[in-house]
Amino acid sequence: MIHVAAQETALPLRTRSRAVIPRRPRSVQRHLHDLRGCFADTNAFESAAAAGNPLLYSSLQSNPPGGEGDLHYGVGPLMPGKIGDEYFMTKGHLHAWRPAAEFYLGLAGEGVMLLEDEATGESRMVELRPHSVVYVPGTPRTAP
Repeated sequence: MIHVAAQETALPLRTRSRAVIPRRPRSVQRHLHDLRGCFADTNAFESAAAAGNPLLYSSLQSNPPGGEGDLHYGVGPLMPGKIGDEYFMTKGHLHAWRPAAEFYLGLAGEGVMLLEDEATGESRMVELRPHSVVYVPGTPRTAP
């Protein structure tokens, strides 16, 4: 049996505009040009890109000094808009540290998340609305 000492830690959070903001955040911004190849309609993308490079989404992310077991979090808006028939989206990602799980909290507006099962390649769409939560599980470690 493994015993873990409980540790109480106050997270350095401030509330501003219905969002929880990290005290020393790392800022991430993604503009249209950063998502080249992500939209199905390449003609619509090229047309929009020629007209400018708007911000599609941004995020303020925590950067805890510890490591495994620390809570990493980020908050940020996804801007409204479309490229062809597709709404603005995030780039999507896979975690370098596979066991990391995520929660997405809907604060305002509405949208969807597209989640892919890496084992089967199947995807599913999950709605994200105010006061809703989407849990994205991490990949469990395998025994050595």
